[in-house]
Amino acid sequence: MKQEPPLSEDQLFCKAMLSEWVCGDHHLPKVHHFGTGICINFYGDLSTYDGSRLTTLVLLAHRDFVRVKIASSGPRMVRVIAHRRKPAQEGDRLHQRHPSLDDLIAQIEKMNL
Repeated sequence: MKQEPPLSEDQLFCKAMLSEWVCGDHHLPKVHHFGTGICINFYGDLSTYDGSRLTTLVLLAHRDFVRVKIASSGPRMVRVIAHRRKPAQEGDRLHQRHPSLDDLIAQIEKMNL
């Protein structure tokens, strides 16, 4: 069986964020390479309030500048894909940057919520 190469610094950063999200490495599903990022197959509820796993994931992503994507994975599972980005700066291309928590607050205020 082919062994995956070691995780890069950016991939380890994403792994640490996902580990915090699931409350520790012992709860983290197997981490897979996903291009320059990583992915896990997550089994569990994702919600914005009861348990608030989805909200927590979004907030951690904005705090740490990690692009997170939720995709289908299998029965009752989702794939959580994470790629490290950098804070948005003038002249950056869309795929290079990620909005901060302050940017998220500004977006919420603009929506008059």
